Amino acid sequence: MASLLRAFSSCQSEGRAAAVVFTVAGYPTQDATIEILLAMQQGGIDIVELGIPCTDPIGDGPIIQDAHTVSIQTGTNFQTVLDIVGRARERGLVVPVVIMGYCNQVLQYGFERAVEEAAQVGVDGFLLADLPVIESSHFRTLCKKAGLSYIPVISPTMKDKRIELLCRAADTYLYVLSRMGVSGSAGEGVSLDKSVLSQFLRRLRHFCGKKPFALGLGVSTREQFLSMQDLAPGVVVGTQIIKIINGSQAEGELARAIRNYCMYLTGRSDVVSPVQLPLHNPTINPSADIACLAGEITLPSYFGPYGGQYVPELLLDSLGDLERCFVSALEDPNFWREYQNHLTGMISGPLQIKNGHDTSGHQVANVWLQEETSHGLHAAKRYRIYSTLGQILLACRLGKKCILAETTSEGDAIATTTLCARLGLCCVLFMGARDLKRFPGLSTHIDKLGGKLVSVGSGGQVVRDAVNTALQSWIADLHECHYVPGVAIGPHPFPTIIRTFQARFGDETWEEAISQIGKNPDAVVVGVAAGDAAVALVPGFMDIRGIDIVLLDHSGRVTTMSPGVFHGSHTELQQDKNGQVTRESDPQSHGYHSYPALEPELSHWVSSGKARVVSCDNGLNPSPDGSGLAGGWLVHAARELANQMRRGENILVIV
Repeated sequence: MASLLRAFSSCQSEGRAAAVVFTVAGYPTQDATIEILLAMQQGGIDIVELGIPCTDPIGDGPIIQDAHTVSIQTGTNFQTVLDIVGRARERGLVVPVVIMGYCNQVLQYGFERAVEEAAQVGVDGFLLADLPVIESSHFRTLCKKAGLSYIPVISPTMKDKRIELLCRAADTYLYVLSRMGVSGSAGEGVSLDKSVLSQFLRRLRHFCGKKPFALGLGVSTREQFLSMQDLAPGVVVGTQIIKIINGSQAEGELARAIRNYCMYLTGRSDVVSPVQLPLHNPTINPSADIACLAGEITLPSYFGPYGGQYVPELLLDSLGDLERCFVSALEDPNFWREYQNHLTGMISGPLQIKNGHDTSGHQVANVWLQEETSHGLHAAKRYRIYSTLGQILLACRLGKKCILAETTSEGDAIATTTLCARLGLCCVLFMGARDLKRFPGLSTHIDKLGGKLVSVGSGGQVVRDAVNTALQSWIADLHECHYVPGVAIGPHPFPTIIRTFQARFGDETWEEAISQIGKNPDAVVVGVAAGDAAVALVPGFMDIRGIDIVLLDHSGRVTTMSPGVFHGSHTELQQDKNGQVTRESDPQSHGYHSYPALEPELSHWVSSGKARVVSCDNGLNPSPDGSGLAGGWLVHAARELANQMRRGENILVIV
């Protein structure tokens, strides 16, 4: 922490901005990273931000994403990041080092262990993009005790109350975004002209006082550095370093190229040791931080230990606006009248439950099936239409003009685009390229409806990559756009909003079950994968005594999951010991069935025993529309369960 304060003090005494430069640890190799750090120091850099590689870095553009991928392939993890810092210190690295990355890799290592060992090897602070102040009280306390800095991120879209909070939480400096968007995506985000940026920075200075800040995103040349130097005590450069690494072959050439670029950037031909100036030590009051934000969240943000808001700080004002809008809409009869009016024509007909008894005579309990077999517009799952419509109407109330959503099926894509067209909204859908191959002609159909379907070719080209791209697009334009998740994933309040709108499906299913069976079913069976109907259905049956809630798990995926942070929430997910989210190994897996995490509420049911998970694999593949497990798979598994029940009991299967 002290080294960071001295770095800014030294730069201020010399009348220049601090040069803060980012690179990904382990890229192109772990040994090369040490040479890069030393070359940066030789080139006059004041502070280094060293990135922890991550499988899903939603705040980074494609150039840095590729560097993350290569780094992971070299075996780099949080432990090796610390080793790199320690070895670089032994080689003479004296400039401050800030570890930058995402929460889950540090969480899996253990917050206490991570902070303690980081301090031992000479790390000076942490910047974790998806660990906002409201979720970071424990981590910040650990950092303060160890003498490490916690560096908040501030964006131009933030409200004054949040800016004030973050300025209080910062103990050395703040990372300030000069524009909206992800790193290395100049021209794709919303840029601010210099006068608007200057106005925002005056507002920032009102709250941060003499506390320094570093301005980042979009800087690569000496001219841009000098332009930013007029505005900020520090300037951040990141993507350009990765580009230089990409263009260099031999390690010796790489070190020279990095050193020469840093000297060009800073305009410094002679590098001197930092001046030891008196330090100003701001105070931190974590309890006051949380108290300040307590009024921002109206609804419970967790389901047991799962949920929360693990997202970049710049999203929290938008999430707060969404929550307040949702709470208001719940009590507004006009909202529900509009909701019902738009629902007309979107649903193919009344929900139906039919007898699915095994004609062989060997089955013990009775099996009842609830399934939807319609096509075209009505092919969208009923419960997804309920939540998508509600979310789009909330977006209208928020004054948004464009809907962003991932999609995995033809029916959902058509339904979402149709709803947007009816309400006069732009609609941009994101589908993994692997999923899109199953729907020839869908892009043309969406175009005719007035929407746009983006084929996502990054990563595994499946739904998690579509979610990443949708979130990045939302970050780039929070003012005009609104993200609509297809299932109950993401940061609070998305899971609560989606399960509330989908609860109608559970109520309808219960009423139809009573009508057809004549009483409550003894067991309810539904798939456990994200995108199956569990979150929509189970709340309608959860509190009825005596009903066995069974979640069917294809190939035992849930047993391989462990708690972690993914796409904005703490949930159960498939990950390795280093906190890297793993990919579905089954090439037949697509749609939401390839999603590597459970919905947060579902994680709570499983861990608390409110529902039981049954793993089985009868060789059937996920459903063709990508909406979940194959109907035949579910029915077959349910009939096996029925044979374990008593004669005359009833089991309801949601296909």
